[in-house]
Amino acid sequence: MHRPNRHVVTYAVSEADAGPTAVSATSLLENSPSDDFHFAVLDLGLRPETKQSLSALLGHGRLEFLDPAAGAPLPPGELGVAVLLSEMLAEAHHRIIHLACATLVVGDLSPLISIDLDGCPVAGAPRFAQPGSGDIPSIDPGVLVIDTRTLTEDQLDRRGVPPRWKRLGLEWHFPVLDVLRREWNGPLPVVYRFGDPHHLPDMRVMYDEYRRRCIAAGGPTF
Repeated sequence: MHRPNRHVVTYAVSEADAGPTAVSATSLLENSPSDDFHFAVLDLGLRPETKQSLSALLGHGRLEFLDPAAGAPLPPGELGVAVLLSEMLAEAHHRIIHLACATLVVGDLSPLISIDLDGCPVAGAPRFAQPGSGDIPSIDPGVLVIDTRTLTEDQLDRRGVPPRWKRLGLEWHFPVLDVLRREWNGPLPVVYRFGDPHHLPDMRVMYDEYRRRCIAAGGPTF
């Protein structure tokens, strides 16, 4: 069981996602001054040796694996799974931070623990839309701050989107896209998203350095 004062960061991890999750969690620990982060991982089919590797890399007292209900279908999408994790942890924690596996944390994540959600059940950055596309911004589930007391699955609409959400700046989930980086004049990115098809070469080098260090420290190979 988590200590109540710990900052809880959640992931939903399949065997294929174990390596990227190790990179994401390691980068978070290296770049956040607080040493009070705890990880809760929804186990989506991890092998025993993979779980052992992740525990050894992040610290056995810092990582907990959660099993989804046997035979129950998972909610659709990253946001739906994040809400499931929120419900599983609600008794012990009033707030969690959910990260997608393909993220790299290059700054301090701890301010998200105390931000004002302005009465909303969840906060997140908007999905990036190309200028002039006419797309209506929706919440990007790559980085979510969830009030576990107020966000439940039945609050999501048929698209899996909450009716109200606090908008974070793109620096909290920054797409690795050249068109965006050239035009960006906001705060320095804290979290980069590596789920896009075209990664910038210099960003790939940075990601691969974290990957190399994780594998050298005994983390999952990928």
